[in-house]
Amino acid sequence: MGYHKVQHIKKLKVSDNATANKAKTHTIGANLSLSANTTVAAQGAIVTGGSNALDVAITADTDAKLASKTATNTKNSKNKLSVEKANAAGIILEQQFPNNPDLYVATGYDVTEEIVPDTVVPGIVLHGSATQGDELGTADVHHDPEANADDYRIYVTKGPVGDRAQYIDVTNTDESTSKSSTTVTLPTDYLNVPLNFIIVAHNTAGDGPDSTPFGGGRRIQ
Repeated sequence: MGYHKVQHIKKLKVSDNATANKAKTHTIGANLSLSANTTVAAQGAIVTGGSNALDVAITADTDAKLASKTATNTKNSKNKLSVEKANAAGIILEQQFPNNPDLYVATGYDVTEEIVPDTVVPGIVLHGSATQGDELGTADVHHDPEANADDYRIYVTKGPVGDRAQYIDVTNTDESTSKSSTTVTLPTDYLNVPLNFIIVAHNTAGDGPDSTPFGGGRRIQ
């Protein structure tokens, strides 16, 4: 399937231990405040404020030895608020510094991976070539790997090289296919005649452009 993994900031959870959230938000707030990006740095004060309030609430809760329902409720609400502020700051951090998981971790966040569908079709496949396959009636097609390609579609013609309508699809999706080569089986009436090939890279966003025709009229037995 056409998916790739992108690392994003893993959101803090209100359900996590409040003391752990205090330490986490304290680290995040301090590191955000050190950012040269003023938008991100401003979030540092917000997150630090939430962390400090949570710290006070935890202390009050501890002093009451969990006997005070009010202190416990305050702790829970401050925990929720602290987490929400840190998560909101994480969104801004990602917006200001996209695709920078090392920075997210250095700031104090955990990162997680999301599977997202492809949104850009692959580019043109380069350096295509075709040779006789190991088995009669097959051709080995080689090419450079193309970024963002999930698979490749192979087309062949025994007609005029520039007549795209005469190319037929001989794509093979079995284990012989790799990122840079595939073995295709040709119809019997395509054997021992001059052939030309085209490769098209494909992913869930669609087909890339046709490669430059190649083969030069090579005959496959």
